[in-house]
Amino acid sequence: MTDPGQLITRAKALTAAADLVERYTSDPAATVAHATARRVMRRIVYGHDRTVVGLVGPTGVGKSSLFNALAGQRASPTSELRPTTDRPHGHVFGGPAHKLLDWYRVSARTSGPGPQGWESVVLLDLPDLDSLDLTHRETVERVVEHLDFLIWVVDPEKYADVRVQEAVLRPLVEYGLAVQVVINKADLIPAEERDVVRDHAAAVLAKLLHETGRTSLDPLLVSAGTGIGQDQLRQRVAAVTADRERVLAPLARDLQTAADQLEPSTWMPTVDEATADQALADLIELYDLDTVMAARAGSRQARRRRMAAWPPLRPLLGVAGSGGAVVARDPDQVTATLDELADGVVGEHHGPWASAARRGMLAGAGDLTTAVNDQLDQDDPTDRQDGSTSPARARGTGWPGLVGEVQNWLMVATVAIGGLVAWTTLVGDTGPQIGTRQLILPTGTPVVAALVGAVALGLVLTAVGWLLAGRAHAAELPRHEDLLALVERAVDRAVMRRAESVLRARNRVVALTDLAAGRPDRRP
Repeated sequence: MTDPGQLITRAKALTAAADLVERYTSDPAATVAHATARRVMRRIVYGHDRTVVGLVGPTGVGKSSLFNALAGQRASPTSELRPTTDRPHGHVFGGPAHKLLDWYRVSARTSGPGPQGWESVVLLDLPDLDSLDLTHRETVERVVEHLDFLIWVVDPEKYADVRVQEAVLRPLVEYGLAVQVVINKADLIPAEERDVVRDHAAAVLAKLLHETGRTSLDPLLVSAGTGIGQDQLRQRVAAVTADRERVLAPLARDLQTAADQLEPSTWMPTVDEATADQALADLIELYDLDTVMAARAGSRQARRRRMAAWPPLRPLLGVAGSGGAVVARDPDQVTATLDELADGVVGEHHGPWASAARRGMLAGAGDLTTAVNDQLDQDDPTDRQDGSTSPARARGTGWPGLVGEVQNWLMVATVAIGGLVAWTTLVGDTGPQIGTRQLILPTGTPVVAALVGAVALGLVLTAVGWLLAGRAHAAELPRHEDLLALVERAVDRAVMRRAESVLRARNRVVALTDLAAGRPDRRP
């Protein structure tokens, strides 16, 4: 049993799916889905418990007269001049249905009690389909797609007009709309010929609709003037009204159709390894990463040697610069390389979601250079693009920082011992007086030996640091696999995540369209 609340949930899911499709693709099915979801939600909210019945047909068949007869009052004007109905007229049985009629854009409306089973019926009299005024047909086409039950009204002269029925009636039957064919003015047919006319009308309709699956529409002979067949017509309307599943099923079917049109293809992105490896190798060359990383390794070597050196020698070693930032030698070629990578991801698929993934990957070309530089900085935080290395950062850089600290303390000791030697040489061994005691300073060979030892130790540590820095530099020279790993991380961050975002959105659309169509969740 179709539940109105479930239809609202499905319509909201269809709206959410259409929003995602519009965000990532240009699929026109999203526009149709939005319109379908709005129509279903409004139909449910404005009167899911109502059955909207429309009288539709060509000029002069007595639709308005039949409308008034069914309404039990003169609710729609009639005249011998044709056409008379230039706008929809509505008659509400039971309580008011203002919002529903406002949505149908039916301003001419009446109300009144109805026969049993018609308490929820809203009856509409629509303009003539074959009127010379094109706005009449536009009005009918706008309203018909929202009807729950259509009464197709013809007369003894027009029931066999295949042209109109082929253009209008057949599509409605194919759509699944509940239809009742009525041959009005039955009082003009001799009583003995009425069964023949009915059977002939049924045969004409069966031939017209043989491909729709409906073998017959069981036409009724009715007279708005004499009452012939009106009770049968009222009973058939009451039967449709009582069958809420038949009224709500077309709404569910509309949601399923729109969801099926919106549903993404079965494309799943996969990375062709050979294409990916070639793209990464090309990017290494385009960004000249061998040179940049070698320069950065050289910068780190110079920085380590300077940090581990005896302080008086540090100015002679200069300031260690940076290896510099990565810059694409040919940005257009970078885009072309990413295009080849996108080929490896998208493959032979050309649907809107595959195209969205490709666009997203190519849009990452502008961010790739930044991602490569950020990855370099992340791998070595002491070798920033701007060449900055703060003292705080320097103290946390392993053995060079430790040796540098030892060298700094040796320098302090050297200055202290050197000052002592200078004092005793110029002033003597008499030191400052502390209270009543005179401080006698050490002199002679031990002091000189300590001074020479401090200087020698500083020079030895400088040499050791020089050698260790050289060995570290040799180990840090870029290897091809290191370059591949670095570029792969940068590409994943700047490019592949965009394709993954498209995939997540696509999978979400699959789940939402499944919900909108009333299917089980088929997300991968």
